[in-house]
Amino acid sequence: LSVLSVVGYHIGFGALPGGFVGVDVFFVISGFLIINQIIGEMEQDRFSVFGFYMRRAFRILPSYFVMLAAVLLVAPFVLFVPDAYESFAKSAVLAPLMATNILFYSEQGYFDTSAELKPLLHTWTLSVEEQFYLAVPLILMLIFALGRNRFGRPAFMAAFAMAVVSFAGCVLLTDMQERNAAFYITPLRAWEFILGGLIGASSVKATKALPRIVLEALALIGLAMILYAVFVFNSKEAYPSWRALVPVSGAVLFILSSLSLPKCLVARAFSIKPVVWIGLVSYAWYLWHWPILSLLRVGRLESDWMQDFLGGGVAGLALAFLTYRFVELPVKRWRKAKGNKLRPSRIFFQAFGACAAAAAIGGLITFAGYLNNEHSLERQYRTGADLLAISSCMVSTGDSLPATCFDGEFGLLIGDSHAGALSGVFSGYFKQTGVRLITIARGGCKMAWFTAQARISGKMGRCANLAVPYGEAIAAEPKFVVLDFSLANPDEETNRALSGILHQFDPDKTKILFVGPVPRFPNRALECVYLRDRAGISREDCTMQRAGLEASRTAWVDGVKAAVNSRPNSRYVDILDAFCDSTVCRPFGDDKLYFRDRDHVFPSGAQHMLESSRRHFEWLVQ
Repeated sequence: LSVLSVVGYHIGFGALPGGFVGVDVFFVISGFLIINQIIGEMEQDRFSVFGFYMRRAFRILPSYFVMLAAVLLVAPFVLFVPDAYESFAKSAVLAPLMATNILFYSEQGYFDTSAELKPLLHTWTLSVEEQFYLAVPLILMLIFALGRNRFGRPAFMAAFAMAVVSFAGCVLLTDMQERNAAFYITPLRAWEFILGGLIGASSVKATKALPRIVLEALALIGLAMILYAVFVFNSKEAYPSWRALVPVSGAVLFILSSLSLPKCLVARAFSIKPVVWIGLVSYAWYLWHWPILSLLRVGRLESDWMQDFLGGGVAGLALAFLTYRFVELPVKRWRKAKGNKLRPSRIFFQAFGACAAAAAIGGLITFAGYLNNEHSLERQYRTGADLLAISSCMVSTGDSLPATCFDGEFGLLIGDSHAGALSGVFSGYFKQTGVRLITIARGGCKMAWFTAQARISGKMGRCANLAVPYGEAIAAEPKFVVLDFSLANPDEETNRALSGILHQFDPDKTKILFVGPVPRFPNRALECVYLRDRAGISREDCTMQRAGLEASRTAWVDGVKAAVNSRPNSRYVDILDAFCDSTVCRPFGDDKLYFRDRDHVFPSGAQHMLESSRRHFEWLVQ
């Protein structure tokens, strides 16, 4: 049920909009099996930490390494988007170390790449699981010792309390706007494992006393709760939040009722051979389905449900069977044949070494591929720029600026990720004029966060760590300031924010140039152009009509112009003509590609902007 939900959801089967809850169900199953296994061995005085980790290594790593090896071999020939390749290189290093959940959490937000461009995205669940089981044996050993070598009611209450704290954190930290810690971070998912682990012998014994009809009803209710989440929940709703309690509670009821009454209707339905067979290959199917889907979608112009079904569904299941038959079963037989001859501590350190080696190999392969990919794109689309320069005066993390940044005359570039995309080329240009450029920019920074009020109060949102270098730059009185922010709502608050920024600088000492927003294209430019060039078809789907673009931003532009014109020594430059003729806007020109995604430029685009409006930039340094 868990794997069918997840695979169906990833394939795009419309009837399963909440199929992602299969992961929550799996966490409950895992907690039930593993935690109770540890408890049983501790109570029988035969638990070994190294023995536990050895079993985890034999269960998880063989199939996992086979999948990773296949993805590392194929992905470099398929991925072509620089941001996606960079993310893949990082995940290739962290996947063997069971830490990709941290990576994908950190990548969430404003400048994240599409999920389809991450072949190892699904490994976050294994990272969460293994991080949880890295700590659980030690915690259980402590609880067992404090309980005088037994698990009684105090142990149950301690576990339940930890689950409540974890669940509370999950609800409070679920965030669909920025980074959703509750989705990826292990302590906030721990309650799902713990609730599964609480389904122990004592709870089953207590439940067995219930009438058969009640147990049948509880099992059906549990199944109904899971199915409700699968068929009704959707990715637009905040998740996990409290909603995760629905499939998790359903899984707990399902398992508990079936253990208490093994012959109940639900238990018998899930004991037939085809269902059991899917369960046997479920781990391998989960491993294979997503990389297949991801790599198929990278090189595709439009969605194709049948291709996804045949790829992630049919081919993924076939590979799962082969993995089970030729990897998982031989490993099981080998373990049984060796019996007590295996030394758990040695296996543990060998597994650790294998993970470290896999991480190193994955990093080397993907880094080499990344460099080759960058070179190929530059050669094919000339995405670089003659003026591009590396600057030590670009700040996006909040560090104090080096003193050398204020030597002689300097200018200041501030804004969001669009400003960051201009920094290298603009730094090179102003360097030629003898002026140093300081860049203070970060993705998602709002204009209101750069006002004096926001800086002094510390209310700069996710860009609060830029307050120190920004204050230093203002105090040093720059020769000029270049502003570049993406479109915001055309309201009084935005106009006040811009006015607040402008009036932080003395008009007799500092010139200000506001760079108008670039076009926002309907498709990611690099993917759109590359795939159409490869297919030998027109690039027109990658363009947009100028009239519609201008109409959508007239109010915003008028407000910005009014604010800029109210301050002496300030200008607004509209750079649409750099990318648009009288009717059409294009992310490319001649033999160059200017945009990397919908609205962020390559260095080639930044230089094209500068050259098309050179008189305004020359005015800044006069």
